[in-house]
Amino acid sequence: MNFPKANILIAFSTLSVALFNAPGWEVKPAGAATFANSTGVVEIDNFSHRPESVSTLAETDTFTFSSGGSVTAIADADAVITNPPCLPEICFPTVAGNYSSSSAFGEGSEYLGVAQSTAAVIARNFYLGAGETFSFDFRSFLGLGTSIDTSPKEAANALGNIAFYLFDSSRPETHFGFLNISGGLNTAGSEDFLTVDASDSFNLAQTLNTSFGGFEEYALAEVAGNFSYTFEDATYLTLLEVKTNQVMVKAPEPSGTIALLLLSGFGSAIALKKKSR
Repeated sequence: MNFPKANILIAFSTLSVALFNAPGWEVKPAGAATFANSTGVVEIDNFSHRPESVSTLAETDTFTFSSGGSVTAIADADAVITNPPCLPEICFPTVAGNYSSSSAFGEGSEYLGVAQSTAAVIARNFYLGAGETFSFDFRSFLGLGTSIDTSPKEAANALGNIAFYLFDSSRPETHFGFLNISGGLNTAGSEDFLTVDASDSFNLAQTLNTSFGGFEEYALAEVAGNFSYTFEDATYLTLLEVKTNQVMVKAPEPSGTIALLLLSGFGSAIALKKKSR
């Protein structure tokens, strides 16, 4: 049985990694004075157990303002999780994946562009008997890139977050594991970061690559591995994986109403980063 959308996500992940690591890669489109991109991809498979129900979320939002130039903001997101019912002869595997990307670029004397995208998959009520071990494999990619021509008149920001949470379905406050991949670029500022934090139940292989400072920056994280946890008591388990990607380009420093819009747009990413930590 084929899963076309999941295969598309796998192909995109491979393409993204190749693109961001290619020699001489340019983050800024021709003619653009500022550029920002934030992209995240996740694939999950090889589940040891099957969930009772699954769902997905994909949301995008953009905002642009220009009074002396041009600006474009683009957001895209997609999520898929397949959990077909078992047949007498065979059970097809549960497979999940999602993709989220936000980009903005502009040129001129006064403009603001903001883009935000969110994608999530949730699998509810994996039943684990006492002494059973729940596990799955995953691959993820988070890529951020920003570029400006001049400073301080121009600025480009990118934020990205990928998070896994595993918790008791009937008691969400009871957690069994987490993984958080977060990155941020502030060109030309000093608030750049790229971090990976996880509970002991995650076994990780990771490659982090960053270039901070100057008028062009990037932060790339490839994180793969598996989750494994043995339950002492019978449990219904829920898995949530969610990613948020946000970008902003501007010239010059915004004020008044525009500044308030900017703060509200990026507040959710900051809150998510703090909560996941």
